[in-house]
Amino acid sequence: MNTKKIILLTLLVLFILFPISTFIPTSDLAIFLQGARTIVNGGKIYVDFIDIKPPIAYYSMVPIYLISNIDNHIVRLIEYFIHCLTAIGLGLYLYKKVNYKVGLFSAFAYSLLVVTLNTPESFQLELIFNFLIILILIIHTNIFNKEIKKSFGLILLEGAIIGLYFSLKYTTGLILLGLLLFDIFYKKKKFLYFLKYYLILALGFITSALLCLLPLIDNQTFNGYKDMLEFLRYYVNFVGT
Repeated sequence: MNTKKIILLTLLVLFILFPISTFIPTSDLAIFLQGARTIVNGGKIYVDFIDIKPPIAYYSMVPIYLISNIDNHIVRLIEYFIHCLTAIGLGLYLYKKVNYKVGLFSAFAYSLLVVTLNTPESFQLELIFNFLIILILIIHTNIFNKEIKKSFGLILLEGAIIGLYFSLKYTTGLILLGLLLFDIFYKKKKFLYFLKYYLILALGFITSALLCLLPLIDNQTFNGYKDMLEFLRYYVNFVGT
């Protein structure tokens, strides 16, 4: 790969995403950090702090809370750094696998959409953890048309990453549908191959998703979680009437 092209792609991403570092605090960001603070201070989510996000959403924010101590400027710099790595990684991967124009456009489009869509609510878990999708893409293309025995570990890892992403926000489980459609149209394999592949994927997915629910082992946390779900049920019924 050409060094000058890589530098150009990197500088473009750094420039487009820079406004993120200046974004003001938002409600979702404050909720995530408050949940993380509750955990760090020995409290229990859904008991001492109540919100409607999955448990792993707050635990994933603990490192950011510990680094930033709820300083919005530091949090936004962390967010800027994560998005830059994601966009640059996406661009370089597609540059290597396809061509430079595709890589450059992808990095440009990703950066622009992150900055402009729903400003300044760019700190959403499905965006912060978008790099997981790139990892899934890399794994899936690397095991493309390989034998199951030779790629068992990678398939398991792919399922675990999807399980983690799903646990952060349940609607991201649609990634599985995208993979299935991709495989049906592009993988020239027999039904038995797909059956084995997706059984291994499901094993990684379920294991990861269950591990993300470990905080609910605590009885108080579990009861608080059930109460939250019950509230959501009443809320949805109320809004729907």
